[in-house]
Amino acid sequence: MAGFVILVVFTIKMSNTLIFKSTNPVYRQYISWDSQSRTNTLLLHSIEMKDSIFIAFDKSSRSMQQFPLQKGDAWYLSNIMRSFEYEYQDCSQCHHQDK
Repeated sequence: MAGFVILVVFTIKMSNTLIFKSTNPVYRQYISWDSQSRTNTLLLHSIEMKDSIFIAFDKSSRSMQQFPLQKGDAWYLSNIMRSFEYEYQDCSQCHHQDK
């Protein structure tokens, strides 16, 4: 019985991360982003736009980072996402630390 409970808990825990493992290339696509004299490598599907900032998973720091949104940045990022036929969503399952 205890083994069954452990198996159920493990399956539920794993299903939260497996939802995002897709063959869609947007889930594996990185873009380069220059910010504060530094080039960041951002995971495209992790981008979350706010009023004056956007948050994305940075490959080099292996964490979520905040970046200021300059004039035209939101339009540029939206066009990149549309080129992959990606529907914007909050990406909090895999990359955000505050689960």
